[in-house]
Amino acid sequence: MMGSNQTDAELLHETSALDAQPEIDENDWLSTRSDRIPAPSPLSLFSAESMGREPSSFNSAPGAYLTQDEAYPTETGTYPTETGTYPTETDDYAAETSSYPTETGGYAADTGNYPAEAPVYPTTAPASFSVQPSDGGNDEQTRRGLGAAVAPAELPARWGWRGRVRKVSGGLVKPAPSAEELAYRQAITTIRQATWTRSINIIVTNPKGGTGKTPTSLILAGILGHYRGGYVVTWEAAESIGSLNRRAEGRPSRGLAELLAGVGDIRSAGNLGGYTAPQTSHADVIGSIARREVLTASDVVAVRRVLDTYYRITVTDTGNNPGHEAYSAALNTADAAVLPCLVSIDALAGIEEALSVMHDDPALYDGLRNRVVVVLGHDGGPEDTEIATALRARLQELGVATVIEVPFDPAIRLGGEITLASLSETSKRAWTMVAASVVTALRTAPTDLDLVSEVQSRIHR
Repeated sequence: MMGSNQTDAELLHETSALDAQPEIDENDWLSTRSDRIPAPSPLSLFSAESMGREPSSFNSAPGAYLTQDEAYPTETGTYPTETGTYPTETDDYAAETSSYPTETGGYAADTGNYPAEAPVYPTTAPASFSVQPSDGGNDEQTRRGLGAAVAPAELPARWGWRGRVRKVSGGLVKPAPSAEELAYRQAITTIRQATWTRSINIIVTNPKGGTGKTPTSLILAGILGHYRGGYVVTWEAAESIGSLNRRAEGRPSRGLAELLAGVGDIRSAGNLGGYTAPQTSHADVIGSIARREVLTASDVVAVRRVLDTYYRITVTDTGNNPGHEAYSAALNTADAAVLPCLVSIDALAGIEEALSVMHDDPALYDGLRNRVVVVLGHDGGPEDTEIATALRARLQELGVATVIEVPFDPAIRLGGEITLASLSETSKRAWTMVAASVVTALRTAPTDLDLVSEVQSRIHR
């Protein structure tokens, strides 16, 4: 308050001094708090070039699941204050850009303010892969803070430009996930929550060698074990020694031959664990560590008996002779079949042969053949486009309901140890969709039947 003894001249002088002070623009508060708030970054943070990313070179067929692994920027807490560009949404998150809308939930060009609500994006799964929750299962729940549950559809996007918007905004903008990301989350829920009233067996088969049966067995068991927290094993049901043990993690001192020799003494999961190679994915592997006798149908039944007692899911890696008794026993005790295939005439011939074997057995034709998933892979070599087109058309003619295409992955081609960590992010996502497709097919498995007992009774006739 000014003193009462001030003259009119002094009052006029103080009033003029106050009027001379510059006004603070409420929209320019960033510049007045530069000592505490980082300077705004240009919106070019959203561009593909700044992210060091290139468009995907993998083109999938209709019905395949494909995503592009996206890196997140390391700078956070910065707020763009001018209109810029961001990559448009395509199947492989192409690096094309378009103007960011400033009238429908975009960034105001002159203020730097964010909208109160994020734009609404599609949240439905693509038609190429529709996953429904398993019996009695809700959506996957992610625990946060004090244990609050959040369904996957409610979680903000983490992939592509949507994930970058969330990251760069410090979580202030939360775009909904894309259809591909939502389908991936639903696939994980399907894998994790599926249950059956007995142990389930998945056979991996293609009579043609070199089509990727062993890598498929290891990766499929790994994905299932990873999301289900264990209780999954893959084992070698080939008539002669295969490469399952060599391509798995670890160097166990006991394997399939030793298990067969002591199968009658298995009384606990601890006993059985001594014949396995535990994987970082939480799956177990039982392969051949040395030369062994030729596997018989009775051997298959004996191993399945003990595995079904201590595991919920068994993945069976098979050989190349569909006429052998071990192959027949493995096929007749399977609840679902996964057929790996490369873009080649030989691999397709193997698919046709495996389906023909199922067709010739009436029990398999009406059951197992309806639960077949073909995994169309790539080995990194040159591929004939005409053969690729003819192969996909032939699979449709054969009545294969589910074909999932997976990208080439160097970790598989190298021929060494396979782990989930060694696979590319795009590859892991595609194989997750394969696993979810298999679990979906298993919903119609005849869980009221004891297939192992049926095969055993045939052997002793």
